[in-house]
Amino acid sequence: MKINLNHHISLVVFVFFIVLTSVISAQTNQSLFDVPTAENVLKNVKGKNMVDTYAKQCAALVVMQDISRLYQFKNGKSKIVAMQLEEYSNAVRNVYSNYLNETNAPDKWSGLWKNYYYHTPEFPEEMRELLLSENAKVNYNARVKEQNIISGNEYDKMRAEERKVQEAKDKEEQKITDRYIRLTIFVIGLLLGVFILIKARNWNNKLRQYEFENITDGGVIQFTNFKDAENHRKNKQYAGCLWGLGVIVTIFMIIVFLMT
Repeated sequence: MKINLNHHISLVVFVFFIVLTSVISAQTNQSLFDVPTAENVLKNVKGKNMVDTYAKQCAALVVMQDISRLYQFKNGKSKIVAMQLEEYSNAVRNVYSNYLNETNAPDKWSGLWKNYYYHTPEFPEEMRELLLSENAKVNYNARVKEQNIISGNEYDKMRAEERKVQEAKDKEEQKITDRYIRLTIFVIGLLLGVFILIKARNWNNKLRQYEFENITDGGVIQFTNFKDAENHRKNKQYAGCLWGLGVIVTIFMIIVFLMT
């Protein structure tokens, strides 16, 4: 039986082309000017460790959302844009879930990915260079030129304004956090001062009760021996010092709270 070698070579090339096309299409959304898919972003964006990787991936997905929004009103692409944005949003939620499984520190998450997105000016350009294919870069540059976003450094100004807004927001959040910390310290200090005062009062009451129960008609307090008398005298001094300490702590915490 004679084998048609040319036929087999053509078949192999055809199959290879189909596989290559499917791989490429899985990495880009050809219906939306070849923007990278969420799978592509997660595959190619890596950080210094797992936590840093999750933060970087989240920020990269948000950058890709910004790029996708550029095409929102171009040639009836709004539905395709909405689907792509939803894909990125789902990926962000999955990344956040993976982050929680890794660290269980939800309070730190916002600061981690925002540090890349808002506080690292070169990050968006790095992600465009890393994730956009050559065709996607051409489409992106053409689109931003159409919208006059980049000409005259307007895009840089927009990003700078966003960073200022975010920094102001971060400062306000930090102020609120500091306020809560100060309030917590004040409450703890005040409770400690009140606790010391109550302890001193109870101790002093016990000493006074002993004196009342053991005083003679002549006004002399009776003790079993000299050691008991000395202990009673020292305890009265200690109770007085403890009361003074409680007063100082309470007044100090009130003054500090009023000054801050």
